[in-house]
Amino acid sequence: MENRSENGSNDDLNRRITELEKELAKEKLKSKKVENAFTMAQDELRAISDKLLETTKQQQQLLQSASSAGQTSGGKPQFTAKMTHELRTPLNGILGMSDLLLKTSLNGEQRDQALVINESAKALLELINDFLDFSRIQSGRAELEIIDFELTASVEAIADLLSDQAKRKGIELISYVSPRLPAVLKGDPGSIRQVLLNLVSNAVKFTDRGSVFMEAELLEAQENDQIMVRFSVKDTGIGIDNVDTAKLFEPFTQANLAVKREFGGTGLGLTISKGLVNLMGGELSVASEKGKGSNFWFDVPFQQVGGGMGGTATRALNGRIALVVSAFQPMSKVLDSYANAWGMRVINTDSIESTLTMLSQVAQQPQAGAV
Repeated sequence: MENRSENGSNDDLNRRITELEKELAKEKLKSKKVENAFTMAQDELRAISDKLLETTKQQQQLLQSASSAGQTSGGKPQFTAKMTHELRTPLNGILGMSDLLLKTSLNGEQRDQALVINESAKALLELINDFLDFSRIQSGRAELEIIDFELTASVEAIADLLSDQAKRKGIELISYVSPRLPAVLKGDPGSIRQVLLNLVSNAVKFTDRGSVFMEAELLEAQENDQIMVRFSVKDTGIGIDNVDTAKLFEPFTQANLAVKREFGGTGLGLTISKGLVNLMGGELSVASEKGKGSNFWFDVPFQQVGGGMGGTATRALNGRIALVVSAFQPMSKVLDSYANAWGMRVINTDSIESTLTMLSQVAQQPQAGAV
């Protein structure tokens, strides 16, 4: 009986060992697949980097030959556009592979390396997209897509996109579309979003305390339902010296070397933004002071689509009283503007004490409107 029991135990142990060996073989196979995918992503990233380097060399040679032949204006943009388009295809493959790789079982070192590949590929794709936009503008091939769009939705989408980044830095990000503007405009929402996204992301990047205020305001109403809208992005960030503002819109240029070392970037964002604003019939301008923030603004003409002026305003709260309590001036301006557009009477205070005093005074007024 004991021999049978021992034989049975040995059989169970052998079966368990066999099962463990099979599981170990599966894990080894899975690990091998992960390593192969990781190696493939690394190889593709090296290949795209080598191709970009070779492209840069070819571009320099083309520019030299074009310059000697007096054809620089035609050769450079076309070559850049073609090569940047070709580079995006394998780069998207790297991004796709690295995204899949990050969803597999990786050890700590492998995950860190895969994240580096993914972030590097994203940065390189952003760089290539900038080159492509720049080449289109320089060659005169950039075109506008004129459609009907809701301005408020376009502006608020940018605020939503950058709100987490601003929150992590502890700064206020405020968006404001004047109630005086029509609800629907005819223009190029894609270009507006691209310019505002660049300006607001720069403002958030260069601001460590305070706020970033994005605003769309009616500048003037013209004939034939034409209106001029002023877009502005104000921040309380590091600011720029007056001597450096003139260089901001030059390609591949930033305010100074210290900014480039700390924050990076291609130096093409503002150049592209200026080109798009010019294409829309406007002009991008800046006012800034070192240590006191910056203000970028541009004026663009639009066609209003039905509804007339004040299309976003409603008088549903006409006669009510709005008590706005805020020591933050930009937020007070936004709340005050919206409340007035709704037909409310606005009372502004900046502290709890003044608020309690104001509430007491309002309560004593005969037939006071609801607050």
